[in-house]
Amino acid sequence: MYSKIFDGNGHVIKNLYINGSELASIKKEYSQNLGFVGVLGGGIVKNLIFENVDIQAATNAGDITGSKENQISVGPVVGWMNENGNNKVLDCVVASGTIRTTGKGQGVGGIVGNAKNGTISNCLSLVEIHTSGSEAYIGGIIGITKTNVTVSSCVYAGPGLVNTGSNGSVGGA
Repeated sequence: MYSKIFDGNGHVIKNLYINGSELASIKKEYSQNLGFVGVLGGGIVKNLIFENVDIQAATNAGDITGSKENQISVGPVVGWMNENGNNKVLDCVVASGTIRTTGKGQGVGGIVGNAKNGTISNCLSLVEIHTSGSEAYIGGIIGITKTNVTVSSCVYAGPGLVNTGSNGSVGGA
């Protein structure tokens, strides 16, 4: 869990590659919350630009036997903004790339995957998102918004949000 201030000062991170199955081979829990910052708990991430992100995730990656599916939270900047502290994602751009996820129970966003507390402001996402399976919630900026989350002055202008699964939803925010 990251709880400090990360100021990218407008720097560009190119070719961010995250593969949930590869992380699960190191430690199963690493495949649940995927992003530049996996879990933001009382921290701030700001002033970053991402080009050509490539994120792949599956809800069964966290279980070696493949018999259990855990909810995943996937976003290029932050996977999961938890309830600890006043989380903020400010002035971030995801200029290009693709996110592909599969399984049951997904929160996938163009900036943040899932959030329970915090602010997302002045962000732009141009990433393409593809999900399959069931109960996939995808958004151009944030996949799942729980309580105490504010999204302001953000734009999704990507090539598409595609959910080929069932019992989920797709939205711009």
